[in-house]
Amino acid sequence: MGETKRPKIEAFHPEKKPGEIEKLMESIPQMRSNVTEPTTNYIEKYRKILHDKENDIDFLIESFIISFTEAMCLRMQELQMNNQDMANKLNLTASKIKKILKGDRGMFTLENMMKIGKILDIAVFEF
Repeated sequence: MGETKRPKIEAFHPEKKPGEIEKLMESIPQMRSNVTEPTTNYIEKYRKILHDKENDIDFLIESFIISFTEAMCLRMQELQMNNQDMANKLNLTASKIKKILKGDRGMFTLENMMKIGKILDIAVFEF
């Protein structure tokens, strides 16, 4: 069989291709002009979205779940506990602890949250 010729691929090297860097540098202002809104407009949009959501019950529940699982994860790390250790203390399986840490709403019962809070010494609710 004959040898197949492969196309030659030249790596970018300024000495081999003079002017490439200059072309790239010249195109930067054009790339910037393609951006339609400055970053501050995005920040304002997100602030408005968050403000609009502050009374949305689903948003509040998800925010609570995120805060709770974050506190749970940090406290487990401080205590050097893994999912199986936590599961043993709660009489659950390690896969259910994983679901809790992933924010599975079905696992967020008041009972589970109170038990986790007591075991890890984290406040679930402040009265």
